[in-house]
Amino acid sequence: MKFMNCFGSCRAGIAAMEFALTAPLFFLLVMGIFDTGFYFMQKWALITGLDRAQRVIQTGEILKTPAWRRELSFRDLICRSRLLPNCEKRIVTQVRELDGASMESMTSDGKVNASEGHFVAGNPGKIMGVEVVYRLPPSFVGPILEQSRGPDGSVYINAMTIFRTEPY
Repeated sequence: MKFMNCFGSCRAGIAAMEFALTAPLFFLLVMGIFDTGFYFMQKWALITGLDRAQRVIQTGEILKTPAWRRELSFRDLICRSRLLPNCEKRIVTQVRELDGASMESMTSDGKVNASEGHFVAGNPGKIMGVEVVYRLPPSFVGPILEQSRGPDGSVYINAMTIFRTEPY
């Protein structure tokens, strides 16, 4: 009977009970915030790397490197950021001259294949299109980014740019 009298009025342990109920949601929220922030930092690093690398094509500097090394040099410029872990193995690039036609995206059908990469160094005064696709490492926020998920379950981020090469 003493237990029944204390049932409604006892407050011992209420803070522990509230913490046990709210802590999982709080930690889930905090982990989601950190993981989403990391996603956007990687997106920013990819866009910044693409801007740096496209400038090398735009000015014709890429033509100073041997033909067999141009694509690797281009990819190295994109992958300089430490925010893109294991970038050399996770990136696919496509560089094309756009001669009045639109650039077909590597991700238009929802599938990304490393063999789809294409690289053309360009000529003076040509309109060029560049697309870079980076496969993110496994992350916590997977269900939130479901639209970006590829057929293998990985999440991809991409960056694109179109520019005219200078008359070098």
